[in-house]
Amino acid sequence: MAGHRDRRRRDADAEAGAGLAWTDPARGLTAELAARGLLTHADRGFRERGLAGRLVWDPRPGSDHGPTLTLSQTMGASATGGMAALLGDDAPARFVTNDERSSGALERRRLDLDLDYGIDAFGGRFTVTPEMGLGFSDRHREYRLGWRLGLVRGAPGPFDLGLTRTWRETGDVGTRPEDAFQLRAQVRW
Repeated sequence: MAGHRDRRRRDADAEAGAGLAWTDPARGLTAELAARGLLTHADRGFRERGLAGRLVWDPRPGSDHGPTLTLSQTMGASATGGMAALLGDDAPARFVTNDERSSGALERRRLDLDLDYGIDAFGGRFTVTPEMGLGFSDRHREYRLGWRLGLVRGAPGPFDLGLTRTWRETGDVGTRPEDAFQLRAQVRW
């Protein structure tokens, strides 16, 4: 057909995100708030939005030593990360249904509390950091214990070694808790 034009509809996806951060170095406080949402998508039933907030108390922000306490709250999908987070590995499962709860609604929440304490090690060249954390969501409870060994801040070349044990329980009767160990190592020269 000589005069035929391609009349297929061309939809564009668009998302918006914003963040706000506040720091009070004298008190060792940092607060952050981030939000991201999908504005338009070819599948009109697909929605994605997320909010995240974090409060950190670090009385010595210029040092790896001493305590650090972090409280984080997330709601919905990832509030940071742009399209990479929006179209991550779990995106196909979210496309299957138009149910707002499964497509990143703000009802999906997670609260995390983490405490670590950096201690001088090996003549001041390294920091050993014991860590513990609690995580609560609508699907499970999570308990974390671990430790990290890293070069002191400002030392040349990154080195990080860590071990974390995570214990996760669901509220389902008869479901066994998950127990996992994670070993991390990063060395660059």
